[in-house]
Amino acid sequence: MISTRHITRSDVPALAELLRVNREFLGPWEPLRGDEYFTAAGQRCVVQDALARYEKRTALPHVIVDDAGHQGAALFGAGE
Repeated sequence: MISTRHITRSDVPALAELLRVNREFLGPWEPLRGDEYFTAAGQRCVVQDALARYEKRTALPHVIVDDAGHQGAALFGAGE
């Protein structure tokens, strides 16, 4: 079953890996981003920013998970 849950800082390594392995595939639909974005450090910044916006009630950052533990990110709310 696929579900969502609130994003946490502990999601950073898995999100960075997911982006790294899917970078080429997602390229045509994603904005141009520097290499740093696809690292754990880059994703740590993304998640921290999303959580800060959540605290301001301008975003609802979630991860999408399935029974196998695979995940992706979804950010609902105001733009970046």
